Amino acid sequence: MNKGQTVNKTKVIKFPGLENKLLEKGLEHLQAKNYQEAVRLLEQCVNLDPTNQEAYIGLLLAYFDCGLVEEAVALAHHMLQEDIGDELETLNIYLMLLVQRNEHERVVAEINQLMKESRIPFHKLEHFERLLHLSEKMLENQIDSEPMELDEESFSPLNLFQYQDPQEQIMIAAQLNNRPIEPYEKELKEYLQSQTGDSFFKTLLLNVLKEQQYDHPVLIEKFGKKMTMSPAQIIDLQENEQLSSLLNVIRERVADEDPILFENTKALIERHFFLMFPFPLEDLDIQAWGAAYHYTGNEYYGIHQSVDEMIDQYGTSYEDVEKALLFIKEFEELL
Repeated sequence: MNKGQTVNKTKVIKFPGLENKLLEKGLEHLQAKNYQEAVRLLEQCVNLDPTNQEAYIGLLLAYFDCGLVEEAVALAHHMLQEDIGDELETLNIYLMLLVQRNEHERVVAEINQLMKESRIPFHKLEHFERLLHLSEKMLENQIDSEPMELDEESFSPLNLFQYQDPQEQIMIAAQLNNRPIEPYEKELKEYLQSQTGDSFFKTLLLNVLKEQQYDHPVLIEKFGKKMTMSPAQIIDLQENEQLSSLLNVIRERVADEDPILFENTKALIERHFFLMFPFPLEDLDIQAWGAAYHYTGNEYYGIHQSVDEMIDQYGTSYEDVEKALLFIKEFEELL
């Protein structure tokens, strides 16, 4: 370099064909599940060639599989705005990411708008309907961290059957937890043993009795099953061995390969256990339950894998998986 010569640091020299090389290497790393390296290379490719649809799609998948939720949401939104790539495939990933962030209202709004405009092909309709159903169910059970205060009239007398809204149920349970429970024993027992009481509310009320160490027998009825037990002796859901074992089974096969699918399948399982509490799942092979919930998670997110493939993957029996799948299907229909 000659004396006095300066370098223009703002100027980037592009080597011929660099974008294609970055794209090729990025997709190779994506295929090999080296997601961080794929992200690095594909980000460079997109920056060099903002019109390269294949690079955008590859980067979106790399973000998605790497668990970079914020980056994936922003990129998917940009792709939808700029009409980059296949709209439905991009939208499908975008919606799953919104589910991951618990933005179920946006999921419901997006899918309802697509249906209103008849933009969902017939062969994709069932998948989007499942996703809509899942988000609607999650919205029904969403709660605020700080419940509003209810007036004294709500407790005199206490009619638990009048509370149908999950938000109100949370408020009542939170305030019962801070009151002497003895004046409400009769009402609580009547609700817990009723056939018409809401399973979500029953779990909240059982936790109130457990927190207050209520050590008298209580009859509990949920989904046609009955059990008499002392709430003080109930094991916390977080310490439930069946739940822990099932999540470990799913985690081993899904978490590394598809972290977003794992988190959403985990949320489905935890929701089922919460609603069934304190009743366990039927005593089937835990691998069969894992295969059934993995299969159900795939169905929600449009991933095609046969029951036979799941049975082989989990090393379990067809009979147990069929029973588990039937339970999940019927349980979802009840909710």
